[in-house]
Amino acid sequence: MKVNCLKKTVLTSISGASGVEVVNGCIYIVADNAAMLYQLNHDLEVLSKIELPYTFSEAKEHIPKPNKPDLECICSFEINGYPHLLILSSGSLSPQRDTGYLIKLPSPYNKNHLAWPVQVKPLYDFLRSNEEVTSSGEVNFEGLATNERFVYLLNRGNTSGCKNVVLQFNKTEFVEFVQGHMSGIPFPKIFLHEGDMIEQQPAYFTGADCAHDYLFYTASAEDTANAYDDGTVHGSIIGYFCHKRKYTNRYYVDFLLHQQTCVMKTEDEFYRPKVESISIYEKENPGKYVALAVTDSDGGQSELLMLEIIL
Repeated sequence: MKVNCLKKTVLTSISGASGVEVVNGCIYIVADNAAMLYQLNHDLEVLSKIELPYTFSEAKEHIPKPNKPDLECICSFEINGYPHLLILSSGSLSPQRDTGYLIKLPSPYNKNHLAWPVQVKPLYDFLRSNEEVTSSGEVNFEGLATNERFVYLLNRGNTSGCKNVVLQFNKTEFVEFVQGHMSGIPFPKIFLHEGDMIEQQPAYFTGADCAHDYLFYTASAEDTANAYDDGTVHGSIIGYFCHKRKYTNRYYVDFLLHQQTCVMKTEDEFYRPKVESISIYEKENPGKYVALAVTDSDGGQSELLMLEIIL
């Protein structure tokens, strides 16, 4: 696996970029310190800012850390044939970060983006009590991705009991849940992933996206023992899983098989900014993808990267 950085641009009007998703050629970005969805054009100009309903701060941007929604996860899917975005908070501080939003993108029936809150706290509370996800009661959801059959939610691990896991949900159930059509919560299949290292430091999940049978992810190595505090970043990784299915005892069993990782470098040195999210932009040919990624320097400038991924 090889990753080449084709282009790098500073996002002058967005700080704390934490998630990126490309839908029908439009670039959408969320920031961890804002209750806002940013829509960009191909020249990386902000076309619109969509305010998201958030009750823990009157400000919509540059929200102080104790009150910020910490929006980290973003993915897209269709509901009744119309494209929607789903945005989720990390869950690392309750109740401020037990936040979710469903956004209907403009269509012939609605000229503007329509956003409404999603009640994710029951799901987050359940996952906080699950020993396969965390032994400390702490969660830190950083990546969200979907394909035709599944929704993947990635929990960022740490050394204090929060585990680096992929949560695989049935897509139909999960979409019903975020629309408020279920009385209960969806239950995931859980895949533990350990082993990514940079400079003897473990690298934990920061973002995700799906393309074909692949689940791409970003991860970073950071000097922090919990989901709340920031630390020195040693570097970032891009890797991928391959979705597999086998027939066992009259049943199909779905599982994720880890394939490869690539440590991001510039001129043979580790790329130090924290890569927070990835969105596959296009498939050039078999085994070659173009992706967008965003970085967050925890108070400094955010960057948008255009990457070439060769499997």
